[in-house]
Formats: sequence, C-alpha cells, structure tokens
Amino acid sequence: TSIPKIEASYSFKAGPLALKVLGGMNSHDDVVIAGTTETSYSIDSNIFGVMAKFATGPFSIAGNVYMATNPGNFGLLTEKDMVLANALWINNAVEDSDSTGTLVVLGYKASDMIKLEAGYGMVSYEFDAAGVKAEAEFNTYYVQAVITLAKGVYIVPEYGSVDYGDLKVTGDPDEKLGDVSYFGAKWQINF
Repeated sequence: TSIPKIEASYSFKAGPLALKVLGGMNSHDDVVIAGTTETSYSIDSNIFGVMAKFATGPFSIAGNVYMATNPGNFGLLTEKDMVLANALWINNAVEDSDSTGTLVVLGYKASDMIKLEAGYGMVSYEFDAAGVKAEAEFNTYYVQAVITLAKGVYIVPEYGSVDYGDLKVTGDPDEKLGDVSYFGAKWQINF
C-alpha cells in the first residue's frame, strides 16, 4: 500500500432535509511477474457520492448517487460485481474501470406498527482500453414492511429482484449475467 485508504464524509441537516457528502481514495502497488521480469505498477481507486433524505409527516424519500474509479480495488463492491469493477494490466499499463450508481428509496409510516418501504437501485460499469469497450448495468428493486410487534421487536418481510443485465464487449455477442428474485422475512429483537 502506497497510500492508506482515506475516507471522509460531512453530514448536515436543515429541518426535514438531511444531506451527506462522502469521498474516499486509495492507492496500492501490484507486481506483475513475466518470466524473470518483475514490473511494479500503481492502482488508484476512489469514490465520490452524495446522499439526501427528505422526510415530512408519514412520507420520506431518500436518494444516493456515486461515481467511482476502480471500485472493486477500493473494496466497494461484491464478488458478483467484479466482472468490470477492477483495474486491469493491459499492454504494460493500468487501465481503469469507471462506475456510477444511484439509489432511490420511498417510505411511508402507515401507523406506529407498520412502516412500508420501496427502493430502486442501479449500478453501471464501463471499461475502455486497447480499442475494446466493455460495459454492464445492474438494476435492483425491493419492497418491505417493518412490522413492530412490541417495543424493540420487529418482523420485516421483503421481496426483491436483482437483474445483472448484459455484459457488452466490443466485437463479442452480449452475455447475459443472470438475475435473481427473493422473498423472505427477518426477526429482530433489540435489547
């Protein structure tokens, strides 16, 4: 590691509006060994984002947006996302991956016992190097209810879906990355 991971955020609230600005950066060196030759190269990764939430009465809306370079190297994403999330070593040079993402969440407090929430998110990746462009876009949504059974006791049923979209690479046919849907519920007790 040549520069330790640095993260910073600033939050503020003005009445029913809450905002948060965040950013982070990291740099590390990797070594490529070809035969008896070792080549060291630096990978830089960063993220910048804004989060906002507006709540009035029983309604709330929240949104996030971010931009990142080499988000996988930063440690931002899951293994399923790694298809295009990391920098690559091509033709003796580091080629960066770019990513953007958004999230919108709507909430409604139906009563002291039931809160409803629905959300939609999107993450896109783009990698462009040596005349080859690769891109993918993931989309997800969910709906859930937070049911308060007693003080500190909750059950949260949720339905959601993730569409990993298509991997599009210059000169190759599109490759479906799959999708998954789920339904489940969790019990939670706060002591």
